[in-house]
Amino acid sequence: MDDGRLDMTDLFAFTADGDRTVLIMNVNPVAPTMGASYHPDAVYRINVDSDGDHQADVAFSFVFSQPRDGHQTFPLYRADGEQARSHEAGGREILTEEPVAFGPEPEIIVSGPYRVSAGLRSDPFFADLEGIGNDFKWTGRDWGIDKNIFGIVLDMPSTELGPDPVIGVWGRISVRQDGQLKSVDRGAHPSVTAYFNKEDAKDAYNAGEPAQDWDTYLAPWSAVLAHTCNYDAKDAE
Repeated sequence: MDDGRLDMTDLFAFTADGDRTVLIMNVNPVAPTMGASYHPDAVYRINVDSDGDHQADVAFSFVFSQPRDGHQTFPLYRADGEQARSHEAGGREILTEEPVAFGPEPEIIVSGPYRVSAGLRSDPFFADLEGIGNDFKWTGRDWGIDKNIFGIVLDMPSTELGPDPVIGVWGRISVRQDGQLKSVDRGAHPSVTAYFNKEDAKDAYNAGEPAQDWDTYLAPWSAVLAHTCNYDAKDAE
């Protein structure tokens, strides 16, 4: 939608301190140039599949206030079960009206077992965009080395996500238009849709669910990889 605030750049999931899980969703690849805050009409969401069926069993949703005088606040909601499969922000409110960090130091909020932060940060991800856009002929140049993003960080005991240590995680950004919530970006590896989906397939992909992906995208994505392998083999000759 040509709005950097609605562009998910990366998603990270890792364990920390042995018994905690950290989930991070980054948005807005050229912040604050492409937007100096989070979108006030959007739902920023991290979904967790805890039973291997590629559907959300737990969902954490962030919504942000209208920015005023350089300040913005957010609540955090946790939804479980069937409620987690709605794109709306719903469920139990974990945080209420907490501050976004716009300066160099993060605002770390503690609520029960959760540690949460949202704000402007340095982009941690290496991205050779020139190489990706040129049939994966790598240049070694990091497009994001001088870029900032807006990050959303959740740190919690791993047991908050279910008893199974194996989970699935994906992010989604939806925005309200004419009273309807429209999913405009989603993914676990956000570069997948950017470089594997054709332009006319991206809207349908962003609106879809992971449980549909294998049947819908196995053939077209395999074709992209096959083209790359054939290109490399020919180039090697």
